[in-house]
Amino acid sequence: MKDLVQYISEALVDKPAEVKVNVLEGENSIILELKVAADDVGKVIG
Repeated sequence: MKDLVQYISEALVDKPAEVKVNVLEGENSIILELKVAADDVGKVIG
């Protein structure tokens, strides 16, 4: 799943080198944390 989020996010932004995906695994959950350049936030949200 991390690789898929990374791939899609890099395709959406202008600065793909600044895309970072972190995976946080809990007992009953998995959280994917996405960080992108400030200029690219709107592209990922929208």
